[in-house]
Amino acid sequence: MIRRVVVVLLAGAVLAGCGSIKLSTAMVRWAHDNAFVASSKTLSVDANHAASALRSPSTSVNELHTVCGVLLLDAQQANTPLPTPDDQATALLNGAYENLAGAANECYAAAASPLKRARALALLARGLAKLSEGVARVAVASVP
Repeated sequence: MIRRVVVVLLAGAVLAGCGSIKLSTAMVRWAHDNAFVASSKTLSVDANHAASALRSPSTSVNELHTVCGVLLLDAQQANTPLPTPDDQATALLNGAYENLAGAANECYAAAASPLKRARALALLARGLAKLSEGVARVAVASVP
């Protein structure tokens, strides 16, 4: 009886090992399948473009609506493939995308309000910092 239990447990352990995939392999596959590097670069460029527009008092309402609308769209698209295979990367990226989307919404409504422009800039800074951390975590989790 004990012998059968041991054999069943060993067989279960062997079968469980067969179906597992390394975190690094899963992360590389996730990043590739979701064009993560390109998406992150695009989002960073959009955020910097929005920051430049927000810093310039001469930026028109239409210009702000355009750059902020693009940022919001790209932040939402970047968020779509979450979660990643790594919980820490998912949390960092989710926070980044939330901050950047929030910044886009604040930016869209900023127009002639220096206070709203300042809030949008603060959210952009937090979002970019978290995006940087998320990109670094994806890179670390991708190392075999």
